[in-house]
Amino acid sequence: IFIFFFYILLASVIAGFKTSLIVAGFASLSTTLYLLLCPELKTATIYYQIILFNFSFYVISWFGGLVSEQMHSMGLNLQFLKRLNESIIETIPSGLVTVDQKGDLVSWNPAFTKILGYEPNEHKNIRDIFPTWEVDFSAKTNIQKIAEVPLKSDADNKLLSVQIMLHETD
Repeated sequence: IFIFFFYILLASVIAGFKTSLIVAGFASLSTTLYLLLCPELKTATIYYQIILFNFSFYVISWFGGLVSEQMHSMGLNLQFLKRLNESIIETIPSGLVTVDQKGDLVSWNPAFTKILGYEPNEHKNIRDIFPTWEVDFSAKTNIQKIAEVPLKSDADNKLLSVQIMLHETD
């Protein structure tokens, strides 16, 4: 009988509130029939047990459905925030590039490409773009530098203000 609680919770998390109600109804019906039709289980408290189990099944179903709906809502909110963040990064006029602790390019935005005049996939490491840098990317500090960068679209070098902020993935 107690395995039904697990099945009801599992149904609510995987398939939602309506399915958990169906499973709770099945658990309620089968438990009631089992307790009423099994002669060795007939006691003076059998009706209280039936009421208690049935009530418990539906409370677990309601609670599991509530948790499931909250998880679904949080997932939708996270998806919205992720799309918003990606949209901001793609449209800001400042160049943005993400590097790992070795300085290898991970991602970049269109402004980064426009400012430098070439695609980052032409380079594998940020030191290819900023060759004069002596930066330890594994350091635990933020860095502000002025870098002289040869731009592909311009014969002259340009000075860029570059800020490196620590981003730990731990």
